[in-house]
Amino acid sequence: MTVALVGRQQPMRRMYVTPKFESWCHNDLGAIPSTHWGGDIPVKDQVKDLLQQYISGQPLDFSRQFNVLSPGSYGVWELKTGDVRIFGWFVHFDCYIANVGGDANFIKEDPNRRYASLIDETRNDREELGLDEPSFIDSVDPKDVISF
Repeated sequence: MTVALVGRQQPMRRMYVTPKFESWCHNDLGAIPSTHWGGDIPVKDQVKDLLQQYISGQPLDFSRQFNVLSPGSYGVWELKTGDVRIFGWFVHFDCYIANVGGDANFIKEDPNRRYASLIDETRNDREELGLDEPSFIDSVDPKDVISF
């Protein structure tokens, strides 16, 4: 998925994606149904709009558009639209690595088990990358990970 900035927008934040996330965007994202929670906007457009907003440095609404997954989430954060959840971590301030995505409605059908599974998957994938330590920002305060 390519996210193009429009008009006079400039990249103010960085985002990287894992091959797993890129594959999910190409193979699975389009199969997620658009619901009233997403304003009946196609899910690909929801994700493009969110990523464009993030990259261009526009304010994100904490809790509605991004959230730390706690307690004990090990630095895993989610970016959110009405219909989609994107799991990843902030490796540096204003620098998010998107690792895996999912259907928000499917996740919310069994939130304890599915969120735990996606958090574990993201942690394990991050560890397998062998990043220099610290490999993520270990904070639950949004001001520690993103500019407002």
